[in-house]
Amino acid sequence: MDDIKDLTNFCDELEELQGKEKVLADISRWISTDQVSVFWQQNTNRYPSFTPVGRPAPDLLVDDTKELYALCVVHAEGSSEKIREAFVKAVNIWERMVADPPDYERDFSKEAPSGVLVATEQSLDGHLFSGNKNRDQPVRFSDDRQQAVDQGFLPQREFAATQEVIRSAWRFAKDRGGSDEIGVGALLSSRLDSKEDTQSEQYDPAAFYYLPRESEPHRWESIPWFLWS
Repeated sequence: MDDIKDLTNFCDELEELQGKEKVLADISRWISTDQVSVFWQQNTNRYPSFTPVGRPAPDLLVDDTKELYALCVVHAEGSSEKIREAFVKAVNIWERMVADPPDYERDFSKEAPSGVLVATEQSLDGHLFSGNKNRDQPVRFSDDRQQAVDQGFLPQREFAATQEVIRSAWRFAKDRGGSDEIGVGALLSSRLDSKEDTQSEQYDPAAFYYLPRESEPHRWESIPWFLWS
């Protein structure tokens, strides 16, 4: 009976969340599995926390079987400016991590994140922006791109505004010196894995980021990580 009461209280608390905290909770529930652990920067009774190393700090750390990701979460509400500000924060975190890799004093799968990712309430649908306000329609690609898709470096599809802002952050990071170990990008979803929109009710999380010094800079990774079939 106490367990049922505790679960009811927990669900009630989630229903009361608003704004950025609700986005944090929604993304955390979406990502969390037996193989994936989510850590919050702020203290919460729902998830374990981590101690920030330097400022600005990511909102979440996501640790799976192979990779560690740092997430900058924004409650965008369709605002392009909020998302671009989140990418400025992500690049600043990326630059600091490249210069001085953080020591989180936890037994993560990696010592430093593989990528610093921006996430919004739209990430579950494979893009960052609100589609009816920000030209966030799927983009068409040439046949030459398919080779990178087949190798698992790129998703089958991307949304225009999301693609543009991720690549802008990548170019900005390259100008700051680059790295072949830590990338910058976005939390998206498996909706992008098929050429045609599957209209699934539930997509799986995926990380899309660029390693600024790599000759093949793109990384498209499922969460939890596994080799794309």
